[in-house]
Amino acid sequence: MKILIVCQYFYPESFRITDIALELKKTGHKVSVLTGMPNYPEGRFYKGYGLLSKKRGMVGGVHVRRALIVPRGKGKTIDLAMNYFSFIASASLSALRVHHGDYDVVFVYQLSPVTMAIPGIVAATKAHVPLVTYVVDLWPESLSAAGGTKNRKVLSLVGKLVDWIYRKSARVLVASLGFIEPIVLRGHAPNKLRYIPQYPEDLYRQVIVPETDPAREEMPRGFIVIFTGNIGAAQNLGVVVDAAEELAEYHDIYWVLIGDGRARVDLQHRVKARGFDRRILFFGKRPMARIPTYLSLADLALVCLSPEPLFALTLPAKIQSYFACGIPVVGSADGDAAQVIVESGAGLAGPAGDASALAQNVLAMYRSSPDERMAYANNALRYYNEHFRKERLIAEIELNLRQVVDITGGKP
Repeated sequence: MKILIVCQYFYPESFRITDIALELKKTGHKVSVLTGMPNYPEGRFYKGYGLLSKKRGMVGGVHVRRALIVPRGKGKTIDLAMNYFSFIASASLSALRVHHGDYDVVFVYQLSPVTMAIPGIVAATKAHVPLVTYVVDLWPESLSAAGGTKNRKVLSLVGKLVDWIYRKSARVLVASLGFIEPIVLRGHAPNKLRYIPQYPEDLYRQVIVPETDPAREEMPRGFIVIFTGNIGAAQNLGVVVDAAEELAEYHDIYWVLIGDGRARVDLQHRVKARGFDRRILFFGKRPMARIPTYLSLADLALVCLSPEPLFALTLPAKIQSYFACGIPVVGSADGDAAQVIVESGAGLAGPAGDASALAQNVLAMYRSSPDERMAYANNALRYYNEHFRKERLIAEIELNLRQVVDITGGKP
């Protein structure tokens, strides 16, 4: 197949779509990508990229066209609006140059913002081919929950845009099972939807940490609960402070937070004010390749989400990463995330925002025997192998693209 992938983000930005494109190329397909100039998450163009840099290039045999965009800057509302709309305009102009016969299918990897699908629709229309949209972030729910937008008129307008995108899509793939019901309730046919969860990057695996590895000196001596990833409002990590207070008498239980985000500074102030700065440790950002090392030195991995309705529908990709590393998991989360943790036998979960439930689940793991914790770890690995392996999930994406081309005869 000749596949055009449309996504605002691509290599050297760190997103799974780069891996998907390269894997589809390896299986013999001709793959092209329409994307923006890389600037995420720093908000400035990566070295070697900019307004005067080449707009076309190759990444691992994949043809890449880069649309001129306004970098996201410091992430303020006006900066993000300029970033999003400049991609719509520039990438859509590029998509207008597509001709009939150039591609067999257009594949939109839809993260936030949902507007990145618009150039994909333009390209599919120009090429007279079907469109497949992979919904990783559910809109308008994501705009309301993570973006903080409560204006009903704005949400209604975005909802109409989302419905238009789904109507234009021959098939809609969803990264979480919980996404299916709200999409169906918007009036879209269930037989148009397919569930394909995200997979962890190859670097997430069990590792044996050498005795000389400096990470061993960084980690505290005791029972370690580790969190890795973005520290923002959606992660609701304030619940960790309250849980730590309930477990204050257990002096050898430590919480290690690896990552950064908008909520980190406020959270650090709160931790210090409560006197837990020796029990809740902020390691800051670490290279992604080093994360499995830190996970291997911990006893328990934490999944934490805000008690927003959207997050009950979401399966955060960190679950797949934790499972691939074979570490027991504790969740402070609702819906899909909690269900997967419990049904897999990989750990324990309590309601999002419930500090007492989190404390009791951590305490239960703390009191469990090494053999019991090993059973949780083995269950995590087993579930990863059965449900989240990269080869299996990319094969499902390829199958869906092929099915859509066959069913539609290559027509929209």
